[in-house]
Amino acid sequence: MTDHGPSRDVQPPPEASGWSAAVLRTANRLEPSGDPSGVIYGTIVAGSVIALLSRHTATAERLSFEVLGTLLVYWLAHGYCRALSQRYVHGTRLRSAEVGSALAHELGILKGGVAPVAVMVVAKLAGAELETAVWIALWTTVLLLLLAGVVAGIRSGARGAELAVDGVVGGLFGLALVLLKAALH
Repeated sequence: MTDHGPSRDVQPPPEASGWSAAVLRTANRLEPSGDPSGVIYGTIVAGSVIALLSRHTATAERLSFEVLGTLLVYWLAHGYCRALSQRYVHGTRLRSAEVGSALAHELGILKGGVAPVAVMVVAKLAGAELETAVWIALWTTVLLLLLAGVVAGIRSGARGAELAVDGVVGGLFGLALVLLKAALH
């Protein structure tokens, strides 16, 4: 468990302008703490559960419940581990404020799973078959992870090929989930 410091609004590098500044402003609104690790983690967990369980689940509603249930367990586990680690490191007593703070810190895990699940449900409500809705959710996960890499690259001042590599690395992580789904079916 690493402490990511106090919440802060990370500002774009001075050289960021146009589309890159707009991307960073949007990222700041979506995750104002400036630390997207929980959101990225939640996105990966949601994509993984969708890829793994879609073969054995008959409805989008059931699959959504399974994904959200898994995210809830991960969120609670991370919050508990964070609170326990604070007690271990600092020798403090366990208090509800510390538990609440730990759970709030890990809230990104839940937020990260919202988009893949929402996209899957919307696709299903729009008339897509479950399998198609699952693929749409997985490709959304790829896109979100690619964008996370791009945002990180922009924040670090990367440009050109370096920025492309940042995006591709994130996208490859998502692509691994797509390949996992393809291998299982």
